[in-house]
Amino acid sequence: MTAGELTLFNALLFFAIWEVQSRGDSDIDPDELIRYRRITDANFNCGVEETEIIAIANYENALTLCLAAYYAHTSGDIVRHQAVVSAAARHCVQLGYNRHDKGQLTPDEAHKRRLLFWHVYISELGLTLRLGRAAVIQEFDVDVPPPTVSADSRQAVWDESLRAFTRFSRLQSKIYRKIYSPGAIATFREEPQKRQARVAKFSAELNQWLMEWNQINGAEAYYPMVYQHTFVAVEVIYYSVLTLLHRGSTDSNSPGDISPECFAAARQGLESHLRIFPNVVARGPGTVSYYGVWIFMYSSFTPYIVTFLHCIANTDTNDLLLLKSVVDTLGDIGAGYELMQRQKSLCSSLYRIANAFIESRQQVQNNGNQNVDQQMDHQAFVTAAEQTLNLPLQPDAIQDWGNFDTIVEDWESQYFNQQSLMLGNSLDQ
Repeated sequence: MTAGELTLFNALLFFAIWEVQSRGDSDIDPDELIRYRRITDANFNCGVEETEIIAIANYENALTLCLAAYYAHTSGDIVRHQAVVSAAARHCVQLGYNRHDKGQLTPDEAHKRRLLFWHVYISELGLTLRLGRAAVIQEFDVDVPPPTVSADSRQAVWDESLRAFTRFSRLQSKIYRKIYSPGAIATFREEPQKRQARVAKFSAELNQWLMEWNQINGAEAYYPMVYQHTFVAVEVIYYSVLTLLHRGSTDSNSPGDISPECFAAARQGLESHLRIFPNVVARGPGTVSYYGVWIFMYSSFTPYIVTFLHCIANTDTNDLLLLKSVVDTLGDIGAGYELMQRQKSLCSSLYRIANAFIESRQQVQNNGNQNVDQQMDHQAFVTAAEQTLNLPLQPDAIQDWGNFDTIVEDWESQYFNQQSLMLGNSLDQ
């Protein structure tokens, strides 16, 4: 047995034990399940480090790396996810799984390879916007048929969802390539009118995707509770992507140039979180942890940043309440994940800044013309708010943020008109 085959065996056994534990209906001794899950976990992760699995392209190694990517995803390890899924993608391309087999394979073999390819495709292309980098799998190099849909209506729900996420991942990759990539930026310098046209096109495609997604009835799937757990964060992720898309409608760093569509998408994203989160909590800590990985690691916190900027620019108390409501739900989400804790800390800091700003603004208004100097100071903050502090579109999952979060914390103790705000226009800054 090769190292790849042994690692795949442990991976499959690990996930089988995980499923048995999740269902909670097994007669197997729970302590035995825990012990064997720990053993297979160690063997699986140790095996993935073997050079053979990364270097040699075959079905078993590609499947092992795909499972490793899913493992990294559920663990919130986006760096490892990107590394192993890129290797899986290279294997798939080298093996020709991205191409139509033209009848050389048996139906079962073709289906097996196709299913693996589409899972790798979704896993890899779904990272392009989040990490701000191109995928190994390029759309012009793919002509394999889409995932098939079972005649079994309950299995068909899962199959339709897989097909939907191939389209969603493809859209994310297209938004990166056509809006945020270096090539896109160069095009916009020469032909700036293309920027708005592309944003409008992708916005329509995303809207169409959401309508189609909402037609899928998860309650009719096999294991409906597992289905709901798997796709619990879809709406929040959707609005995060939509917010990033509309942020790309201008290359200006000024909050005043953010489009109304971007502000609307950001608000819808935060409202979706508030609507969904009570059900997430009701499903237990496992779902809360999984949901936290999705909203903090695999989608940007751009909606919170954009809503914060709208709150400051318009002295909007409704925005302030929304920011506060979201902060209040974060609680223990992502305990143990450093990146999540830092994002949560930033959200809390931004809320406190917005709250202090609006309170100061209200004091100015209540004082009328009695303190002209204070009003001028406040106006100086508003007019100079695009010069000093660059708020990132999303946190860099790989590099350190330096002292950005420290600056945000320190800002609260400083006088508002001594600070300014800009919103980054790059995914990987």
